Amino acid sequence: ELSPDRVLEVVVELEELSPSASGSDDDSGEGAGVGVASPPEGSSSSGAEKIAAHSTSATHASNVRPSPSQATRPASRKLARRVTLLQGTCKGDKMDAIVRDATELGATRIVPVICARSIARPDAARAERWRRIAVEAARQCGRGDVPRVEEPVALADLLRRGRDAEVSAFCLDPRAERGLGAALAGVAGEAELAFLVGPEGGLSEEEIAAAAGAGYAPARLG
Repeated sequence: ELSPDRVLEVVVELEELSPSASGSDDDSGEGAGVGVASPPEGSSSSGAEKIAAHSTSATHASNVRPSPSQATRPASRKLARRVTLLQGTCKGDKMDAIVRDATELGATRIVPVICARSIARPDAARAERWRRIAVEAARQCGRGDVPRVEEPVALADLLRRGRDAEVSAFCLDPRAERGLGAALAGVAGEAELAFLVGPEGGLSEEEIAAAAGAGYAPARLG
């Protein structure tokens, strides 16, 4: 079973294999540009130049806002590649935290997916809250764009739509033979990626098989 907060390790591991995109001025991001809070005088600005580290936890969600006393400046940091997180919906405020942390870690598109074991089955209105959280998280970490947060979709419908053949897609399965690090090592540095992650109870065997049939390669964490 994959705990939802471990999805953060996926994006962190991806970024460790990717070249830095700090300082890029192109407009290749998925969402609209944002401004970020300028750090107080005398503090390091390095936190606004890189993605949040491993210590970020998805179990404590909060909608953090920049201090009114801090001036804003245009954010210039753009991401090296596009990363889609297809996240099984979770109960309580866990999805809030996952959206926030995935934004800080570099996801460019977030799709809430209703799976067989999903306890929470949010409607389209919930996506508006997640979009606001993504905007605030992008400001906090210095991103120059905001990930696109889509409305919740049933996994069967998502798989039925198919996927772009140029996207390297993975389904996280704790029983998979290949680890995620090995899987990512064979992917080109700027290739678009997609990760399908189950809810608290994980994906069912039938869902994993269906995802594999739709082109999502099984991979395990660790």
